[in-house]
Formats: sequence, C-alpha cells, structure tokens
Amino acid sequence: MQTIITIREGRRPGKWEAQVEGQLLCTSRQPFLAAARVLLQQGCDPTTRIIMRHDGSEADSLCSTIGEAAKLSVTETGSAPVFSQWEPFDRSRFAT
Repeated sequence: MQTIITIREGRRPGKWEAQVEGQLLCTSRQPFLAAARVLLQQGCDPTTRIIMRHDGSEADSLCSTIGEAAKLSVTETGSAPVFSQWEPFDRSRFAT
C-alpha cells in the first residue's frame, strides 16, 4: 500500500501545501515530513509507503514510510540542509 502526497506552493512564501487525494493535510516549510506526522496522527499505518510529487507532475520527488518520515525534520547547517530528529514545538516556553 502507498499514499501519494501532492505538494504545491502555498499562499505565503516558503510554505507548501501538502494534499492527499485533494484533501489538504497541512501547510509547511517541510511538507513531506509534516504530512507524514498528520497521517500518523490520523491513525494511518506507520509502515505505509508515502511518495511526494509536485502538483501536475508524475515524477516522484521523495519517498519513505509514514513512521520514518514523521520522525524527521530538516536542519539548515552552514554547508547544506541535513535530516535531524524531529521534536514537537514546546509552546509552554512562550506562555505568558
């Protein structure tokens, strides 16, 4: 079983909309990884293969499983972006 995640540019610069079968899952700077977390929260099997494609293209851009992609984030380094361990945003650090 596999799921195709289609991305297209969002309304804000640097943001991408991720959809599955026309349903908007999220808008993110890292749409493939964020969409994997949404699918996992929705109860999808973490072993399901996911493929990312740009809207209007049949070419695969990225692939993984929901469970593995959901664990990742992208960190910008001095030389190149690299995958890193995803950590949920801690809103309590900014509570007033």
